[in-house]
Amino acid sequence: MSFALFVSPATRFDALEEKTTYRPSPLMAGAADALRDALAAVEVRHPRFPVYSNGTAQPFADVRAELVANLLRPVRWRETVLALREAGAEDFVELGPGRVLSGLVKRTLREVVA
Repeated sequence: MSFALFVSPATRFDALEEKTTYRPSPLMAGAADALRDALAAVEVRHPRFPVYSNGTAQPFADVRAELVANLLRPVRWRETVLALREAGAEDFVELGPGRVLSGLVKRTLREVVA
């Protein structure tokens, strides 16, 4: 059995419109630079299993570079969920407060357990 694990933010959101698209802001460039510096100071190992980026809907190739890039590009939530399903994920587990991400998975993939 394959599964996907989502970690939701510690902050609760009252409403999340699926049709709302996150548009990255140039104001995030400073945060991206800070994240790049912080990641340079820590050991990042290659994952032992595929970890999908919600910025590319593909497994991470270069974790540091892609985490930084994710601050500057749109979130591809639906495409990521579909890619996880295509890769064999059958169950989706959300860790964190609320059930927002589980609800979005169920709306995208009605046949899976979330």
